[in-house]
Amino acid sequence: MPETAQSIIATEFGIYVSTVTGNAGCTVTDTIVLSEAVTKLIADYIAPTDSVYVGDTIQFINLSAPNPYYSYWSFDDGISSNIEDPTHTYFFEGGYEVTLSVSDSVCTKEITKTITILASLPDTTIVNNSGTNEILNVLLYPNPNNGVFNVDVELEYDAQINFTIIDILGQIHSNRQENGTNVTVSYDVSNLQNGSYFLRIQQGMQVKYVQFIKQ
Repeated sequence: MPETAQSIIATEFGIYVSTVTGNAGCTVTDTIVLSEAVTKLIADYIAPTDSVYVGDTIQFINLSAPNPYYSYWSFDDGISSNIEDPTHTYFFEGGYEVTLSVSDSVCTKEITKTITILASLPDTTIVNNSGTNEILNVLLYPNPNNGVFNVDVELEYDAQINFTIIDILGQIHSNRQENGTNVTVSYDVSNLQNGSYFLRIQQGMQVKYVQFIKQ
């Protein structure tokens, strides 16, 4: 059976002439004009790119145009989002290549920018005007665990310590405060889904993160 259908991919704008010749020698010609869309889809966003610290909540503002379009964000830490103007929290310092892809019924565009995450601000809490109160040691055990675990924290001086459990999406699951120099906190979060979490330990302006696996 002779081939009756063919297709081509046009890679440039212009005028294309299609000619079809039948078995009896009859010829049909048609003209196709391929032009660029009047309104181009443009991908763009804004976000803070400096003075962003571990644990900060970052607001991303989608400036892509024109609407409507579908948004897909990749935050370079294993997390993604399809929210138009998402927020995101990084738990480790470093440079992250954040990519926004937008698409409509015609095409897809993307843009990538580097977000630099700095280490937590140094502790500036003054104790008796003689120095800063350092978090000297943190130990979370066992790790991995089934949601039942202990945390030992040692401070240089007696003070209040804030403990926060956060999942990899930045959602907070537990908040508590304890006072002391050598503090042991017991947790039972066996109701949480299995996965990776962070325990945020804050004393004054000093913050430390400990990752644990609930299984």
